[in-house]
Amino acid sequence: MAAIRYSRGYIQEIEKLVEELLNAVLFLKKKFDNLHKDQFALMGLSTGGHLALLTGLRYTNLVDKIIAYYTPCDLMDIWKSESIFARFSAIATIKIAK
Repeated sequence: MAAIRYSRGYIQEIEKLVEELLNAVLFLKKKFDNLHKDQFALMGLSTGGHLALLTGLRYTNLVDKIIAYYTPCDLMDIWKSESIFARFSAIATIKIAK
């Protein structure tokens, strides 16, 4: 098990976060290449779960299992929330890359 730190979504765009997670996956697979090569899982809560889903589904050759708790999957659903904080998070997450 390893805890992976990543940039915050309100600072970086989503593609940068996926890239950071992918780099961590590649590092761990290389570092521990002798351990259960066919059983690599990503797990995350909330935003971490969202990133685990994005990364795991894009790189199915690297990730065998994805565990996502309390994961926002439909960001437009969050946008409809009355919470200003939820709306801010949705805007920050889906902002368009420059």
